[in-house]
Amino acid sequence: MAIKYGIIGATEVQSELITTVGVESVMSDIAQATAEYNRQKTILMNSWSMPTSAHQLRHYLPGYSTLQPLDDHGNPQPQIEDGYFDVAFPIYGAGYAFGTNRVSRALMTVEQANRQVSAALRADTDWTRRHMLSAVFTDTTRTYSDDTHGNLTIQPLANGDSVTYVKRDGTSATDNHYLAQANAIADGSDNPFPAIYTELDEHPSNSGPYVAYVASSLVSSIEALTDLIEPDDPSLITSDTTTRLRVGLNPDVSKYEDVQPFILFGQRYIGRVNGIHIVEWASMPAGYMVVQSIGAGAFLGRREYPSQSLSGFFPEFADVDGNTMINRWLRYTGFGVMNRVAACVVRIGNGTYAEPTGYVAPLAV
Repeated sequence: MAIKYGIIGATEVQSELITTVGVESVMSDIAQATAEYNRQKTILMNSWSMPTSAHQLRHYLPGYSTLQPLDDHGNPQPQIEDGYFDVAFPIYGAGYAFGTNRVSRALMTVEQANRQVSAALRADTDWTRRHMLSAVFTDTTRTYSDDTHGNLTIQPLANGDSVTYVKRDGTSATDNHYLAQANAIADGSDNPFPAIYTELDEHPSNSGPYVAYVASSLVSSIEALTDLIEPDDPSLITSDTTTRLRVGLNPDVSKYEDVQPFILFGQRYIGRVNGIHIVEWASMPAGYMVVQSIGAGAFLGRREYPSQSLSGFFPEFADVDGNTMINRWLRYTGFGVMNRVAACVVRIGNGTYAEPTGYVAPLAV
């Protein structure tokens, strides 16, 4: 998500020195580019994670209830909704920096400044994506040592522990939303999507649309499913006898108006299988998918400090010694599961679930 802005994005001045076009203008553009990046990044992350400054929350579950008979005075018996579980969120600091001295600064071009800004934004996109996915893929509770609040227990999705979750039929039971299938995806019993749909839809707090973000390694087998309903291609005009191209229309995911509002990650909309929309996300580790109940809202918490000055991805400029200057971009945040039944993870190619390599929380980087 590299965002060019103002002078630093103008191709006609890329070879100019920043001292020629104006250091203050370039610094202002860097700040504005970062602000626009933050705006877009927040929209993206909000689809999976709810921003919060709380270190711990109590997530309330919908209970099962029915109307009660009235007593002689016409009053029903009072009912109490009492299902809940506690969740907590870590917070980490990370950043990107580059430095200049009086010579390198004086000789820096607009193109070089733009490359540094683009590199910082790409680094943040990579960091937030990996930490967000790590919070989803890690299937065990873990302890986070908080400087202020002591040890916090970070929860995974439902993982078969002692917590019970209400179902649509009014019963409650433990649950496991980390699924695994040994065989490759294929028609019949090796099609995992009916079971995934059932797993999510059995909880009254969940509702569609249901979206599966799948690794590129799974796309060809999904496209071979008989139950796949492919999307209409808006770049084509079809009739009984001919297919013609709509000149100038780009057939990207944004053209599929019925699904675009909830598809924010990924590169390509594949279609729908057994009630689940399929989106290819090249950043998903091979053999894995994350399936989300959009109607349940964000299923992760995204913790940030309560001070506005420490929120988002923000730049700092520091004069170290009158010669060396440091440009930094910093982020303080952390992800933890908030709604333990609003999503599930599926591993294909092995009958036992295990976290993908490099995604076990907490990450080293």
